[in-house]
Amino acid sequence: MRFLIMLKKELKNTKQDLPFNVVTIISPLLFLFAFSTMLSAGITLPVGVYDAGNTNFVEMIKEYKTPSGENYLNPEEVSSLEDIKHSRGDVFALQNDIEISEDEIRGTIFHYVNDVNANMLKNYNNRLDGLIVEIINENRVKGNVFVEEFTRYKKDIKWSIGFGVSIFVLGISLSGLLYGMLTMTNEWENKMNLINRLSPNYKFMSLFSKWFSAITKGFISGTIFIVVLSVFFKVLPKNNVFLFILVLFLSYGLFAFMGMFVGYFVKNTLTSFLSSMIISLIMWITGGGFGPLSYSGTLISWIAKINPATYILELVRYSYFDGNIKYFENVLALLFSNLAFVFTFAIGFIIWNNRRRLRDYLYL
Repeated sequence: MRFLIMLKKELKNTKQDLPFNVVTIISPLLFLFAFSTMLSAGITLPVGVYDAGNTNFVEMIKEYKTPSGENYLNPEEVSSLEDIKHSRGDVFALQNDIEISEDEIRGTIFHYVNDVNANMLKNYNNRLDGLIVEIINENRVKGNVFVEEFTRYKKDIKWSIGFGVSIFVLGISLSGLLYGMLTMTNEWENKMNLINRLSPNYKFMSLFSKWFSAITKGFISGTIFIVVLSVFFKVLPKNNVFLFILVLFLSYGLFAFMGMFVGYFVKNTLTSFLSSMIISLIMWITGGGFGPLSYSGTLISWIAKINPATYILELVRYSYFDGNIKYFENVLALLFSNLAFVFTFAIGFIIWNNRRRLRDYLYL
């Protein structure tokens, strides 16, 4: 009964920081609209095409598509080599037609680079390589080598939907951190820390009510995001719903504990919001929010392994897309992260509760 009274009090405190609570819900949705809608039709790169032999090279490019049906490249014919310098983007120039026989493959393709940005150059090179491989595979004499593909997910995932689900994890970390921080910063702003310090009993119950209220508000904001995501992209976490709910509880619980720990040292609501935004972005990015980090070097890969957001992303994607992952190991890693942080928080609270004296608060 006492716990319910404390929980009700914490939930009512939402009115005190209502703008920040609303922004916490809106921020991930803005990310969703800004990035996912830009990727709603996939990423098709514009490219100029010069075909010296007047072959069907342009048609080959038009037929080069993703498994979900989007074009990798949007070709625009260039009539002469002189016009290449006036092209808006990169140009693929077929100087000698591609010839495929049993013994050899011949042909000459020049890639004229318009943008020296390393990332764009990599994207154009990758798609040109893929185009050549597809042309060769379609026209070569069939041999006795067969390739069987084992995909990570059962269906090819569109950029927009995949990134939208990834942003959901950003929203989980942001709301968990901020709601956890606000439960502690409210005590500073209301000058209630002294009363809590002098209270003879129920200190842990008070902290538990703060933690549970942060999880409750996190589930509310998460539900709103799930509904919006389903309306826009017609996707729901249908795979192992019980596991999905468990992951959400562990995730919100972990970030709420982290927020409460940081919130004890942060005595201002605005600072709490900015801190939670920065921390959540860092954890989301280093956890693979923009994609796998295995190519980013040893240090980043090591950071990703100890980052709980890495495992949350894997588990949420599994719930949405039925991924070929070892979900049990990821759940254990997430559970271990919770236990480790609860232990750290409990030790910190015991030290804070026993070390500080009443006179320490008279100067606050």
